[in-house]
Amino acid sequence: MFNKLLTLLSLASTATIGAVARPAIISVPSAGVYTVQNVGTGLALDVSGGSGAQGTPVVVSAPDSTTSSQQWTLSFPGPFAAFQTELSPSPFIHAAFDSASGLTFLDLADQVPSEFELTPSTTGINICFDPVNIGCFTSPVVAGGRVTLAEFTGAPNQTWVFTSAAN
Repeated sequence: MFNKLLTLLSLASTATIGAVARPAIISVPSAGVYTVQNVGTGLALDVSGGSGAQGTPVVVSAPDSTTSSQQWTLSFPGPFAAFQTELSPSPFIHAAFDSASGLTFLDLADQVPSEFELTPSTTGINICFDPVNIGCFTSPVVAGGRVTLAEFTGAPNQTWVFTSAAN
């Protein structure tokens, strides 16, 4: 009887001690207007010079929720997400391969938008075009640096947080 009681106490303490709470997965945001901030750098998705012109590079800058160049309309035209700047003429984020550098950069284009997969994690959202072959939004560490698509590593500079920009 005493051995059974010890066994039950041992199992109960193991279950209590061994139960580790897992952080909640952040959910994918719904369609709407957002500011998008990088978890690793603290910098926000922006457009160079505040210009909505086609071909303008997508960069990161110090967060400023009042700046329209940091406000992005997130939509789901198909199974994946598209990002459109709030600047006139409202072009979309487009993935563009640069043969000189061998990198894929993000810029603005009036054409059909590139569609991106949003993958939630415990710290934010990974925004990927093709995680293995092309890559995920990757923040440079310096404000004004261009956002690239790099192979998914799960690093904080590839994780983003969406904050509603609705007033």
